Amino acid sequence: MSNRAPATAAAGAPGGSRLVGMRERARVHGGTVTTGVSGGAFTVTVRLPRSVQ
Repeated sequence: MSNRAPATAAAGAPGGSRLVGMRERARVHGGTVTTGVSGGAFTVTVRLPRSVQ
């Protein structure tokens, strides 16, 4: 996911897990979450392993 980075940070909703929660859920399934700012956009990348059946 990639969104334009706002000029100022918005206040988060109380009680949410946000990025920490995303990282925890990805880790449970053997995945990773990376975040950053590139070209004026805030990016979130989630990588999950594909299960083979």
